[in-house]
Amino acid sequence: MMNVFQRGIRSIFRKPVKSILLLIVVVVISSFFMAGLAGQSANIKTQDATRQAVGATFRLEVNEMNSQKRGEEASKILGNKEGEYNGYVQKQMPDGAWLSTGDNSFYTIRQADVQKIAEVDGIEAYNLITVSTPVNPVNFKRIENPDVDQSSDLGGVNVRGNRIMEMDMDVASGKIKLVEGRMIKENETDV
Repeated sequence: MMNVFQRGIRSIFRKPVKSILLLIVVVVISSFFMAGLAGQSANIKTQDATRQAVGATFRLEVNEMNSQKRGEEASKILGNKEGEYNGYVQKQMPDGAWLSTGDNSFYTIRQADVQKIAEVDGIEAYNLITVSTPVNPVNFKRIENPDVDQSSDLGGVNVRGNRIMEMDMDVASGKIKLVEGRMIKENETDV
């Protein structure tokens, strides 16, 4: 009595065209299946790499509508007199018109709010960034860009402060690259 393997081998030799076509169909289907698995695996790896590169970040910025609302509330509290309330300043001009503005604390995100958000489970670290401030370089040399026309440039630079420089969006994305030296640490001064 013939076993299954012997019958299979004899069938291959008796019908070679049919056997080759079946082999091609099996190879093509297997190739598509393996390509699908490889693509799925690559997609998962790409998502993980992107998530690690970008990080699970969010940005907290000053809300202009909220600033306007807080200004209106402070104006009601101050009434028709000059004064200051929670960073909101109100002055009367010589012509009788009122000038209202806010000092730096009024337009800045409160440190207490940032600390409260940072205590939420899942947040490993946070960064605080100051607004870019134009300054004249003193005790350091600015880096000139040969690709930019600087004929009308006054020679100043923009300085931006960070709590953790490595977490700055421009540094993390590669727009800013440290050419020489090291990043300044949180508690360092006069470096």
